[in-house]
Amino acid sequence: MMRKKSIILQVPAVYARLIHLARLAAVTAMSQATIQALGLLTGFLIIHLLPVKEYAYYTIANTVLGTMALLSDSGINNGVMAQGGRVWEDRAQLGAILAAGLTLRKRFSAINLCISIPILLFLLLRQGAGWPASLLIVLALVPAFVATLTDSILEIPFKLQQEVRSLQVNQLVVGAGRFLLSAGLLLLFPLTAVSLLANGIPRVYGNSKLRQRMHSIADLSALPDPAAGKELLKTVRRVLPLTVYYAYSSQIAVWIVSLSGSAFAVAQLGALGRISMILSLFSILFATMITPRFARMKANRSDLLRRFLQILLLLLVLIAIILSAAFLFSGQVLQLLGPKYTGLDAALILSLAAASINLLSGAVYGLYSSRSWTMQPMISIGLNLSCVLICMLLLDVSTLRGVLWFNVCCALVQMLIALVFCTYKIAKMPVTGNTI
Repeated sequence: MMRKKSIILQVPAVYARLIHLARLAAVTAMSQATIQALGLLTGFLIIHLLPVKEYAYYTIANTVLGTMALLSDSGINNGVMAQGGRVWEDRAQLGAILAAGLTLRKRFSAINLCISIPILLFLLLRQGAGWPASLLIVLALVPAFVATLTDSILEIPFKLQQEVRSLQVNQLVVGAGRFLLSAGLLLLFPLTAVSLLANGIPRVYGNSKLRQRMHSIADLSALPDPAAGKELLKTVRRVLPLTVYYAYSSQIAVWIVSLSGSAFAVAQLGALGRISMILSLFSILFATMITPRFARMKANRSDLLRRFLQILLLLLVLIAIILSAAFLFSGQVLQLLGPKYTGLDAALILSLAAASINLLSGAVYGLYSSRSWTMQPMISIGLNLSCVLICMLLLDVSTLRGVLWFNVCCALVQMLIALVFCTYKIAKMPVTGNTI
């Protein structure tokens, strides 16, 4: 009787948790749908308002910005998430870990600028931008780069505490600000530099609001924790070679087209990539709701494996739905890009296929990184470089179609590596323990 009574009492608690998670997912999904809709509208607005050549420069600048963001992070964000997951209820300690992460990231940014800015200038000049326009683009990129140094780390306490509403409000404000600035300024000045400024300024404002709202969650006035800093530095040293490789290889298609193709080809690739940004909605949902919970789980092999397989199945179903919809409605989707980018139906499918595979591998990477699991860099780099060399020999990467197939093949190899490594690390976990 006592056992039956215990089970009866536990059922409402289980249902209450499921209802809470369902509501949280619905609110997050609706908010993220609105945020991503604003982002997509802004992206399509930029495609329509910028001349093809200016959009090519915009694509190159955004690619370099993404590379700069990865190099400035170098595993710091995941390290802060992993350490914060252990002390997420201690406001002072969490603040000290954040401070250590921010300090280390700022140091990396100085080195990053010295490497990335000359590369950006070289690519812009090669595509015919000229020195005045190239320098303006570099200067306009600064606010967005400054924002990338802090925004992902500042979001970690809110994710750990599942303060989803604060994050959604902040992202909505940033998205609306970017849309309004882009619409207002690009109608008058259809230039790449103006578009980059319209992107960076709202992000800087959003970061300032995150700092204001974090008072009750983490102490941002805390001094950096030396022990946390040392642990973060160890993480960085382990993943730095892999980070440097992925920072450049993840956008290798743009690098190849920028070096060997025309500005029109660069613009086409960038426009297709804009449609693939739809998938970022799912990446953000995953990073906000799934990854922090996986980071908080106890070292229990059976629970971790079960949760990992559930997540993997969900992602595979999602990818199947995305690719089926793209195949059936490719013509309608391409209309969003305007008449300058017609006739890219097959290229659209290939672009979304690569993006979907990257969504899965990125999700798996986020899961194991949130637990401070790091792969031996030389193994991953060696396998990926082998794939790159083989694909460059077998495919005509001087064409848009060849570059897109190249992307798909490289994405498949990265996905397989991530799946095998994460499964291997879970298999080494002890069998005992409970989830939070």
